[in-house]
Amino acid sequence: MLRKFLFTALLMCALSAQAALTTGPLFTDNMVLQRDKPVVIWGTADPGETISVRFAGQEKSAVTDAAKHWQVTLDPMPASSEPQEMRFRSQASGSSFQLSNILVGEVWFAGGQSNMRFKLWSSDGAGELFQSGGADIPGLRLFTMPEIINELDADLPIKGWQACTRGNSGAFSAVAWYFGRDLKAALGDVPVGLIMSARGGTPAEAWMDPTFAADCKPFTDYADSIDRAYRAKFANFEDYRAAYVRYREDLLAFRQGESTENPVEPRGPYFAKRAGGLYGTMIAPFLPYSVRGVLWYQGEGNAWHAYDYRSVLETLIANWRRDFNDPNLPFLVVQLPGFGGGNTERPIWAVVRDSQTFVANQDPDVGVIPIPELGDKMDIHPKDKRPVGSRIARYALGQVYGHDIQFAGPSLNSVQFSAGKAMVVLKDAEGLVQKGEVIHGFTIAGADGVFVPAIAQLKGEQLVVRSAEVSTPVAVRYHWSNWIAPEEVNLFNGADLPLAPFRTDAFKVVTQQ
Repeated sequence: MLRKFLFTALLMCALSAQAALTTGPLFTDNMVLQRDKPVVIWGTADPGETISVRFAGQEKSAVTDAAKHWQVTLDPMPASSEPQEMRFRSQASGSSFQLSNILVGEVWFAGGQSNMRFKLWSSDGAGELFQSGGADIPGLRLFTMPEIINELDADLPIKGWQACTRGNSGAFSAVAWYFGRDLKAALGDVPVGLIMSARGGTPAEAWMDPTFAADCKPFTDYADSIDRAYRAKFANFEDYRAAYVRYREDLLAFRQGESTENPVEPRGPYFAKRAGGLYGTMIAPFLPYSVRGVLWYQGEGNAWHAYDYRSVLETLIANWRRDFNDPNLPFLVVQLPGFGGGNTERPIWAVVRDSQTFVANQDPDVGVIPIPELGDKMDIHPKDKRPVGSRIARYALGQVYGHDIQFAGPSLNSVQFSAGKAMVVLKDAEGLVQKGEVIHGFTIAGADGVFVPAIAQLKGEQLVVRSAEVSTPVAVRYHWSNWIAPEEVNLFNGADLPLAPFRTDAFKVVTQQ
């Protein structure tokens, strides 16, 4: 019951206050519609009204149901960079309105946590970018979802689609913006639309439909832990709500420097990180908008249950594919970079990376984009976002759009052990080069599972790995640690993409506290 509370409550509150004829929050001036796919348009009106939608030579109609919903589906359309209008009309009341400056092209959804929400104006090189006029990109449109966590945020303004100008770009996701810039440049006259909905510190569970995820044990275990914390501390919802309102007041005072105490957010129905908590407020309002694919930069919030992240991520992908009505919807997953002290006894970030790779290896429409050398040891938010967005765009151009380019970084293909050595065979390794005299980051182990530093030698597009301490090796790992020093990432393919961290073993790893 608790897990479903906000999922329906906020939407029902919004519906009860709707005017005679409205559309969903994505339907505004300047929007981009996905080309070559059916396009669903929806909104609310009085029950029983017939609503017609006209766009690009099509006219579709639907009758509003008892819950005030109406929905029409436009036939697939080719890309169009010429601005067009969309007209809405209620046949019974005669009320009507129109949206202007609409384009048809490629739409991508960008989700995750703080590294996805990290603003362009805070990233490295932003000053030069804005001064040079590079932030103005015709044909690129941006949509930012505010952080609507619960019903107390219901009045937060949603600005709608915006043209990509200097004034509108700065507060947008840096990673998504650089992705969009490179994608737009490569696609030429095809417009590009980016929808960004992300929240710092959130686990993947927060972005999932509780009903869909009911069979995912890590999801339900996490949801139950929030339930227990809520019920152990509060006698009823009214007490919890009062405590949460005080928390918001105390947090504001802390942020404004009026208090030195950073308050702890109480767990319960309004908790930002609750299982399924952001699905109803920051995902459901977009559904079922047509998109080409998803950019996903998240995993830090699941690091303490890093091995379970593989089943959580698989469930989230299946959930969103259902929601966006595309069973093969591409998911481009940013693999976590290096961070922290490199604790080999609890390599939680290494296991998150491993879980991300595991999911991608099971699904041809999931791509992992390694960025091992782009981390910051002391800052969980590396500021150089340009190469991150550019690598995702390169992957999308090659894998999703079929451009004849080398788009994936080298990664593990197979391994063979003989004569005290490991022969590591890589894929996507054309043009593999070693930068520097020594290859760093390899360890090797025998049947005891004890890993020791190893020597690696490049042989064409393969690697020979060995150690005098291990006479009969059975496993190899590459950069299996939380922190990865940038200077120790020195194997790149011909597209200057780094070898992805990997392990060849299935030894149990301890990641939970």
